[in-house]
Amino acid sequence: KGQQRERKNSTLLKLQANGIDSKLLVKFSTPADIKGTGFLQVEHSEGDDDLWIYLPALKKSRRLVANNKKDSFVGTDFSYGDISLPKVDLYRHVLLRSEAIDRHDCYVIESVPANDTVTANSGYSKKITWLRKDSFLEAKVEYYDLSGRLLKTQMTSDHKLVETNPQRWFPLYREMSNHQTGHKTTIRFDKIEPDVSTPDELFTTRYVERE
Repeated sequence: KGQQRERKNSTLLKLQANGIDSKLLVKFSTPADIKGTGFLQVEHSEGDDDLWIYLPALKKSRRLVANNKKDSFVGTDFSYGDISLPKVDLYRHVLLRSEAIDRHDCYVIESVPANDTVTANSGYSKKITWLRKDSFLEAKVEYYDLSGRLLKTQMTSDHKLVETNPQRWFPLYREMSNHQTGHKTTIRFDKIEPDVSTPDELFTTRYVERE
């Protein structure tokens, strides 16, 4: 209906010692009604991730379970699962073709959940990803609901090289469109600072609950 809501947050992302899993912390600063809201994820490649949401009104962090990954992330068109790195082994992948997105050559890959549990937790019957061949970033992702209908499309742009050795790229802009509701959410990163000291103590519920 032409209405907009704007929110600002800061995000910390750290690669764990195994070189595979990450730790993610998101803290919202505005507007006032969600100020202090936090989200914490600690990935575990060998098991379920640790997911926590902190709501200042409750004064306590709430642990999320795997089934919550399909829920809306703080009222946006992104789900908790959408903002997390997907576990490759939980899906069956098929290379469909190559195709260009914004003049960048991409692999087009279909990913289908490996079992019913993954399907139920994600809320998707499949995903189709346009993966850039030069940076391996997602340029476009289509998400299909449990009945096989196209539910959402994510587009990314402003891909930035943030580290050179090894090369690490990051999209400064993400847009998620929900085709069934007509809603759209955009995420723009104003500033990225690589090589910042991030002690493990920051990725704890105790830190998330600090206001």
